[in-house]
Amino acid sequence: MEIQERRKFLRRTVDAQARLVILTQPEGDIIEEGTAKVCNIGLGGALVSDITLPSRSLPLKPFQVVLFIQEGILEKVHMACSVSRINSNGKISLGLNIDKMPEKHCAILKEFIRIEKNPLDFIKDVC
Repeated sequence: MEIQERRKFLRRTVDAQARLVILTQPEGDIIEEGTAKVCNIGLGGALVSDITLPSRSLPLKPFQVVLFIQEGILEKVHMACSVSRINSNGKISLGLNIDKMPEKHCAILKEFIRIEKNPLDFIKDVC
């Protein structure tokens, strides 16, 4: 049996801290804020782990996440996301689909993925 990739967009490994804001869905009221580590990211979504929340729990009702990356090349990039997957095998991680992102942040993310894809492409553009 052939396994097909479900993602529409390539993801790149990253290790960056982020602020996580959990909102009610569809109202958009803040439930709580915490931190997480961004493990990988692409134009379609991200995987976050090491989630720290004051309540130490995720909501049992529909929620959305706003992710503010706080370090590295993607510092200050933020995005509104819906949750596509929750994994609780050992430690909690969330698979996120990007729903909204400012255009300038999308451009930064595209450049990050392009540079990571083939560093020589970046050198060709610069030289």
